[in-house]
Amino acid sequence: MIVDDDKDLVKVLTRFATGMRWRVIAAKDGTEAMRILGTGKPNLIILDRNMPKINGDELLGYIKGDPHLQGVPVLIITGDAGGLDKSLTRGVGILEKPLKIEVLEALLTAMGQ
Repeated sequence: MIVDDDKDLVKVLTRFATGMRWRVIAAKDGTEAMRILGTGKPNLIILDRNMPKINGDELLGYIKGDPHLQGVPVLIITGDAGGLDKSLTRGVGILEKPLKIEVLEALLTAMGQ
């Protein structure tokens, strides 16, 4: 699952991940993501930190607090890693913008499908 309000980045990430044989579901913001997460459990969540409505930090709190979503790996994408709540981000990958595609490729490969 990709959660980001940047349509162009979602397109690029979707194209890249599907090329690696991942099935992608995208959400444009935290509100839409919460609705989708209520219907299924993804293998991975790539989450932008700065979004309208429900931001990435709030959505991460929801994900961490939902027993149904326990164990789902989360990668946070951010241009501003400062101020991240260390207790909330424990066990969460952080990718800083601009994204290095080779780092994302290595992470997706390591996570398998």
